[in-house]
Amino acid sequence: MYQQLKQIVFITCIVCCSLKLQAQSRGTFKQLTDSIAVLENSKNHAALIAMGKLAIHDKIDYYSLRMSLGNAYLNLGNYQNAYFQYNQAFKFDPSSLMAVQNMRTCAILIGQTGLSNYFNPSLGIANKRLQKIYVETGSKLSNRTDSIQNMYYAHLGLLLSMNKNIETYLGYFYCTQKSTLYDVIQHQYLGMVNIIASPTVQFKLGLSYLQCVVDDHTQNSQQTISNYTEAIAVQKQFNKVNLGVNATIGRLNKKQQWQIGASLKYAPKGNDKLGLQFNPILQNQDNQYTVIYNPGISVRLKSNTWLIGSYSYANTTNYIEQEGFIVNNNYDLTKDKISLMLNYKTANNKDFYICYQFENKARKYIEPVYYSEINQAYSFQTVIIGYTLKN
Repeated sequence: MYQQLKQIVFITCIVCCSLKLQAQSRGTFKQLTDSIAVLENSKNHAALIAMGKLAIHDKIDYYSLRMSLGNAYLNLGNYQNAYFQYNQAFKFDPSSLMAVQNMRTCAILIGQTGLSNYFNPSLGIANKRLQKIYVETGSKLSNRTDSIQNMYYAHLGLLLSMNKNIETYLGYFYCTQKSTLYDVIQHQYLGMVNIIASPTVQFKLGLSYLQCVVDDHTQNSQQTISNYTEAIAVQKQFNKVNLGVNATIGRLNKKQQWQIGASLKYAPKGNDKLGLQFNPILQNQDNQYTVIYNPGISVRLKSNTWLIGSYSYANTTNYIEQEGFIVNNNYDLTKDKISLMLNYKTANNKDFYICYQFENKARKYIEPVYYSEINQAYSFQTVIIGYTLKN
């Protein structure tokens, strides 16, 4: 009789606790996140897992909850379930480097050869050779079409997985600008190797070749300009901070140029809800030094939608924009640029984004009558539509 009474009391306590946890999970979203944070800080992993399961059962599911569950399972030594939770978090945010690193850690701890060999550290999917396809098109609309014509371009890129630690990106840009005086066609070929040295350290090596063909209608002549750019970058991921440095050497329009940059990305809440970044660059061109500033911010509007904004103060020519590559630029002076991008991620591994940019530019030329230097100011409004398919 005494044993039966103990069993009844024990079962009653479990039911009460379950009802309490269920009531908590059915509370407001803020109450749930606060409760999860308290349990995580107090290292009460079992209670956190119980509350998380009830929340998911009640269809309350989001990125940071899965990350917290993964951390709890990891601390308890349950690496299989930890890997599963991190993988679920990755599905909410495929750009989460922390989820990728934690999955990789779990894969190593599990010690399964198959999982270690076929786990892709940047995508979290089976290691097929083709990982991503990038398709992008856009136009730069000039406010001075009488002298500065609109520009139109397209971009096709492929991300290939060589093995679990090496990725290769191959890209092609086509850009055209036509006017009554001249036509300009640009072909740019990009190649980049991403080496994942450890779960938190990455190296990037890049090579860019830009061919610019100019048809001068006034002199009935054609000129071809070739530019080469080599780049190297290193990134280190901490808990809430991603630090990086990069260096670039280029031969642009027969002029030697180099630049050194740094990148700082900070997630105040340790997730993808809010991100702050700052990218200072020191450029040397024709033995003249220029400091370029690039602050930015990203905000997750919904579970699968992000708004990303950035501002660039450059006041220089041949501005190298993305990790050592000149992307859709010209030889005119870039004063500053504002960028806004809306990125939408679908559940079936597709990304759609639209980007708006406003650039203040200037073109220098020699006035033919008095041979005086003219600095003609103009602006570009750029609209970009992009699509990324993940294998």
